[in-house]
Amino acid sequence: MSKGVVQCCGSSLFLKNKYGAGYHMVIVKQSHCDIDLITKIIQTHVPMAVLESNVSAELAFRLPHESSPSFEALFTELEQQRELLGIASFGASVTTMEEVFIRVGEDNDMGLSQANKIVANGGPYGSQGSQAVTDTINFQKTGTIVDVALNTTVTPATDVPFAICRRNTQFRLYAQQFRAMFWKRVLNTKRNIIVSVCQLMVPLFFTVLALIVVKTMPAFNASPFLKLDLEKFDSAIVPYAFDANSTAAANLAPLIAAAYKKEFQHKYDTVEVKQDDITPYFIKMGKENFVKYTTELLSAASFIYSGEEKLKLIAHFNDQAYHTPGISLNALDNAILSYYTNGKASIETSNHPLPKSIKEKSTSTDSGK
Repeated sequence: MSKGVVQCCGSSLFLKNKYGAGYHMVIVKQSHCDIDLITKIIQTHVPMAVLESNVSAELAFRLPHESSPSFEALFTELEQQRELLGIASFGASVTTMEEVFIRVGEDNDMGLSQANKIVANGGPYGSQGSQAVTDTINFQKTGTIVDVALNTTVTPATDVPFAICRRNTQFRLYAQQFRAMFWKRVLNTKRNIIVSVCQLMVPLFFTVLALIVVKTMPAFNASPFLKLDLEKFDSAIVPYAFDANSTAAANLAPLIAAAYKKEFQHKYDTVEVKQDDITPYFIKMGKENFVKYTTELLSAASFIYSGEEKLKLIAHFNDQAYHTPGISLNALDNAILSYYTNGKASIETSNHPLPKSIKEKSTSTDSGK
């Protein structure tokens, strides 16, 4: 393109043949180089050869395309007489695309300058014998159409050599640019239909695949809470001790102990120890069956009166299991609440884990639990 107008269109080979200057031969001179003799030899083989430049230690010749069959004999003679002619080296190259663009631009500028000269000097335009234009051309813009007012009569509208139009601005310019880009995209899509389909389908395919993966993969949810009771254990022995012979005015120990027993009697084995200290029972059971002592004796309670007739409640736990302290305290609190509410209320205790860190989520393999 030149001045916003397409000047030529074609492959690089076509453009080089059409607008190229042929081949360029560059010769590197030695100190005793004979330029006249070199020029004579080149023009003997290629009569249309032209010396383009003689700068410093280089000679540049332009060789036309039509003389390419003579290049072999020319290069052979130059190679054989290198020392005599004072040639250090030489080489030939074809016209580059940059030179083609420069040539097209120069031709366009030359054409415009010639047209301006014709208009300025006057010339016959049209087929109806209009008079020559000898004065300056004055342009008057009315709306978007340009009127050409001359001091001589121009009969038909076709006699005007050219017209100048006002350029679009603001909204009209944006609309023009949008329309041009739209049609460019339409034509590009028609010429490359496979690429266009891939551009539409590939992102859609990966989007659908990502949605399927998100919907099917397990989420990294927090672990469920753990209810603190003895239901997680297969079997358990629950002993409890109280002083049945206490002389307290209101002996609550047997009553609360009964409520404590009621929590486990239908599920686990309960053992009533009728004495203040439950420790001898623990020692005896450990001596008799240590495995059963460590795996089944998980929770226990003592109901003891201390001085001033105050009832002391003690929750015992086996530290071999992680959650037995909470289980023991919850059982004792439920016994007290059940006694005072006549079994109408209870306490349920749960242990909620801390939220998982990013590292724990990334290494989790148990479906997010």
